[in-house]
Amino acid sequence: MAFVKHDWTKLDPQVDALIRAGVPVSECAKRVGVDKNALHYRLRVRANRPQAPRRETREDRRRQNAEQRRESGVDRNCLRCQKAFVAPTRFIRRCPPCRAD
Repeated sequence: MAFVKHDWTKLDPQVDALIRAGVPVSECAKRVGVDKNALHYRLRVRANRPQAPRRETREDRRRQNAEQRRESGVDRNCLRCQKAFVAPTRFIRRCPPCRAD
């Protein structure tokens, strides 16, 4: 059985008219000259069903955690003067005045 490519831009309006008229899908397929399984598949594709939500990946969780860390900052005590401050990243260990020196 050979693979036949259909021009759905021309066939869709004909199929829509037949379905609106109440013709069963198998009969629509015969009248349009398409295999009934191909027509069933086309109707499922056109239905624009909402897709299942994408699973959260490790990369998504890593990106989300990094954004939360960036927004919140890190509570630190300066290694030089021992004053408490909020560091924008986890790598900063000295307060701004001590880093300016």
